[in-house]
Amino acid sequence: MVYLSKLTIKNFKSFAGVHEIPIDNNFTLFVGPNGSGKSNIIDALCFVLGKSSAKSMRADQLDKLINQNPAIKDASVSIDLDNSDLLLPFDEKTIVIKRTINRNKESKYFLNGKKEQRQKILEILNIANIDPDGHNIVLQNDLLRIILLSDLEKRKIIEDLCGIATFDGKIEISRKKLDCVEQNLREVNIILRERQKIVENYEKERAKFEKHQKLMSELKKIDLTLAKIELIDIKKEQITKKKEIEERQKNLEKIDLTLKEKDIEADKIRQKIDNLNIQIKKKFSGKETSGNKAIEFKYKLENNEKEIQRKKERIDELKDIQATQTIQQVLPESSISKELKKIVEGYYGTVGELLRFDSQYTLPLKMVIGRQINNIVVERDLDAKKVIEWLKQNRMRATILPMSLIKPQPHHPNEKNLSMQAIGLCRDFVNCDPYFGKLVDFLYGSTLIVTDFDGGCKIGIGKIRMAALDGTLFSTSGAISGGFAETSKKAQNQPKQVNYDEEIKKLESNIISLEKENSQIFKQIETLQKTNQTQTKEDQQLFDQQAQLQFERDEILKQKDSTFSKKMEFHREINEKKFRVEEIENQIKHLLIDVNKDVKDVADVNKDVKDVADVNKDVKDVADVNKDNNLKEEDTSNIDINSLKLQRLQLNIELSQLGSINSVASQECEVYVAKYQEIIENKKQIEEEKKEVLNIISDISLRKKNIFMQAFNKVSKLFTKILNEISFFEGEIQLKNEQDPFLDGLSFVISKKGNIFGINAFSGGEKSLVAIALIFALQGYKPSPFYIFDEIDAALDMKVSDKLGEYLTKKANTKFDETNQEIEDIHHPQIIQISHNRNLVEYASKVYGVTMINKVSQIYELPNGK
Repeated sequence: MVYLSKLTIKNFKSFAGVHEIPIDNNFTLFVGPNGSGKSNIIDALCFVLGKSSAKSMRADQLDKLINQNPAIKDASVSIDLDNSDLLLPFDEKTIVIKRTINRNKESKYFLNGKKEQRQKILEILNIANIDPDGHNIVLQNDLLRIILLSDLEKRKIIEDLCGIATFDGKIEISRKKLDCVEQNLREVNIILRERQKIVENYEKERAKFEKHQKLMSELKKIDLTLAKIELIDIKKEQITKKKEIEERQKNLEKIDLTLKEKDIEADKIRQKIDNLNIQIKKKFSGKETSGNKAIEFKYKLENNEKEIQRKKERIDELKDIQATQTIQQVLPESSISKELKKIVEGYYGTVGELLRFDSQYTLPLKMVIGRQINNIVVERDLDAKKVIEWLKQNRMRATILPMSLIKPQPHHPNEKNLSMQAIGLCRDFVNCDPYFGKLVDFLYGSTLIVTDFDGGCKIGIGKIRMAALDGTLFSTSGAISGGFAETSKKAQNQPKQVNYDEEIKKLESNIISLEKENSQIFKQIETLQKTNQTQTKEDQQLFDQQAQLQFERDEILKQKDSTFSKKMEFHREINEKKFRVEEIENQIKHLLIDVNKDVKDVADVNKDVKDVADVNKDVKDVADVNKDNNLKEEDTSNIDINSLKLQRLQLNIELSQLGSINSVASQECEVYVAKYQEIIENKKQIEEEKKEVLNIISDISLRKKNIFMQAFNKVSKLFTKILNEISFFEGEIQLKNEQDPFLDGLSFVISKKGNIFGINAFSGGEKSLVAIALIFALQGYKPSPFYIFDEIDAALDMKVSDKLGEYLTKKANTKFDETNQEIEDIHHPQIIQISHNRNLVEYASKVYGVTMINKVSQIYELPNGK
């Protein structure tokens, strides 16, 4: 018997690298804590045996079976099968089956190192009675699934086990054949009834045929008379239509003349419209020039306004500088601070007093904040109010920064990366009391210090605010400030006194000039607007003239279209009348052909010479009418058309009541009688064939039931025996319908201490034992070379686990012959179990411990089976 001698796992799920695991041919146990990856060993066996569903191996997709390490690109599992008894059709005593999977979800199979198709692998495994979906492989939750199966599903397990599906196929084929036979029998009976009715009704059919022929003869005479009348009317209509056609032709000539006149009139108006369009274009050209001038004036006006605003802002700036100089002139900085500290509790000092600059970067640090170095720092807005009052009393001006109100500048989102290309951030080279850190952020924000102009260009002007060591400033707007910067101690500590009055006067004079220029521009814009208004009125007059002419032209075109439509309508009417005449002539032609044929048919059936002569006379009359073009009003005056139509209606009703007519009923009768006798003989043969099919179905059904009952009785017996060995209660499997087991299912009958309980009354562990007993009973009927169990003992207590361990040890050492009878020297099944129950260790012939280290499963063989 084939058995599993070695399992090799490479990069499969939680296992990294290659793990070669020898498998004992008796009872091999894998133990370890939850989460150690021991169940992944079962998944590996299912994978190499050919399971195609990733979910059955606890994975969303096949590529998820590969170890999570991104460096690992594929995984593989292989098994060595001992083929010493050469059960498999190979000369080798060891057969190696391997399956691989890569990140692209490509799965491949190998047999002894050669690539092979999955179906071929499954066929080879089937020879050894190895089925990847068989009951010998019990995964987690399989026990509960078995318990929850319906009675019919439980019966289906026995059916699959004993292989009676082939009988179902044979029965199905026989039933289909029976259906065909019965269908043939039904058809034969139907045909027999139909043939009998045909023979019996033959005389009736012949009588109906004779009556039908007489009615048809009368109907044809009426149709001929009506056709003559219709032809006369159509001829009259034809003459009338020809006169109408002549009138329409005359009208068409008048319409053509009118259309030519309308075309000439429309062309004249179109010429006038073209001339107006030329005038309008010239007007628009002049208006466009005026519009361009207006845009230029507005643009100049906006620029002047902006320039005035800039000069006003410069004046305010110069006045602030003068005020600052005034403070420095009136009192030394230290004197101001001493004075303010006395009267303002929250006074801290000027920015220059509070901040200390790194000596290497003093110039760029001071250039960044500029005159803000003289800003006064206080605690609250109330302190700022007191300082302003003091400045007013001393006729001074300054900017005050309350610490409670100032908000630090938002940092540049990329300042960290940009600062790595510079010397550093300005705020990192300013020292002060930690309390004034917010003040430093307010003054410097994300401003960088760079070595020189090129250093700023390298980072990118406009990306972030920067200051070079020589004092050059780069703003985020793209502006660059630089030039000479006095760096002497005197220049740093004593601000240079400058008189800005002259510059302020010059700026104010420039503002006056710009405002005068704006006044002139306003006047020019008003003049252009008045001119545009005049042009707009003239343009409107031209547009009105154009619209009026266009309206007149449209009216003429509408009249032309209406006249043309009348012309086309006349053409259509003429063509319709011509077509109608041709259509009637064709109808008369075909009618004469049909009438001649009908007269011949009537003559063949009707022996009354007078009736035939009358019909021939009617045909001649119709032909004469068709040739005569000089028709008179009195030709049809003496004929009652309504009476003829009523007679025709009555004849058609009588014909419809006759139903279908068989013109050869007499000749067919003898043929039908002969066929009737043949069908009776055929019916007898079909009935004999039906009996044979029913006997075959009965024989197959009996064989199917016997094989099923043999399998059921053995499984039921084994179930009772095994359940008694592994549990502390008794049970058996019962059929719901013993007479016909295929009409219903089967159920478990479990008794405990003499009391019978339903399966739902038992605990989870007890239900597991019932399912385990059923699995072993099924395998007892059709043994597999090995059993694979994944934590089937999870819900069992210690005592029951011991009983299960004893049974598994016994099972692993029990041998069977070809008739599945237990003997001592043929073969025994392997048992491979996953468990976290230490009680089973003493019962196993080989024990492996599985643990998880750094998210990777490790496997160790425990010495001496412990």
